[in-house]
Amino acid sequence: MMTGKTKTALQCGLLSLAGVVSALPVSANPAEWLKSSGDFATLHRDASEVTFFVNNVYPMGGNCGVGIAFNKTNRHERYYRELQAQIKVESTHLTSSGAYELHPSSISRHSILYPFNYASSRHYDTHVTISTKDGNTFGELFKAMSVYYDIHVLVSAVSCEQL
Repeated sequence: MMTGKTKTALQCGLLSLAGVVSALPVSANPAEWLKSSGDFATLHRDASEVTFFVNNVYPMGGNCGVGIAFNKTNRHERYYRELQAQIKVESTHLTSSGAYELHPSSISRHSILYPFNYASSRHYDTHVTISTKDGNTFGELFKAMSVYYDIHVLVSAVSCEQL
């Protein structure tokens, strides 16, 4: 049975924990990416390319990029850097640098974030294609990485606020 002091201490502890969690960057949480957009894909082991649709690209107050996230047991920045060096991320619209390829704005232990950074802001949707640079399958790419656990990769649209 909890006393009044125990209950108050527990409530304060939960509030502190909630404060710490809410202070984490939103972009670090792929579950939030999915809740806000619903536009996502997985990198299947037997494929060497995946294309998915991203709706409501800015300026409509929607999505400003895509994020790539691993399953929780493989969240280390070096794994993301290994993956980023071996894939190409492209959009159907030209970026401000005059290319279709997207470049990461950040790589952390939580994700790789690719902003759209389009030359024109008149786009309301896009298709994003992720492919391996060497033509191997994603499974072959994952197998060659220095991870300890089976790797699973999710790619999702990321809102402007999250990016």
